Amino acid sequence: MGISPFRPRVSRRSLERVTTYLIEAYVAGGDTTDLQDRARVAAEAMTDEGNAVRYLRSVVVRADETCFHFVEAVSEDVVAELARRAGLLYERIVEAEEHRSGRAERQTAASREKKGAQK
Repeated sequence: MGISPFRPRVSRRSLERVTTYLIEAYVAGGDTTDLQDRARVAAEAMTDEGNAVRYLRSVVVRADETCFHFVEAVSEDVVAELARRAGLLYERIVEAEEHRSGRAERQTAASREKKGAQK
């Protein structure tokens, strides 16, 4: 038995309202996996420091050499700091809203019902 070198993750509950933001970043022929990993690592480090920020996902539009990173955070300033730490060359940061089609919502609801029935 020994002391684990891994810190247990401390769950921090925040009462601050978070907003979904989109980081529009330029990716001229770059490895988008690396960009996603850097954004994820920066978000985790900032969360460990007490910032309310969470990396969600990225969408790449290769024809436009653009990557859209979706992040939840309490402010645009927090998102800009995440982009700086991740080394993302971005055009802009904007608030984003996601709307799902009725089909996607029905599939999600059906999946939840199925999981509930399995318990």
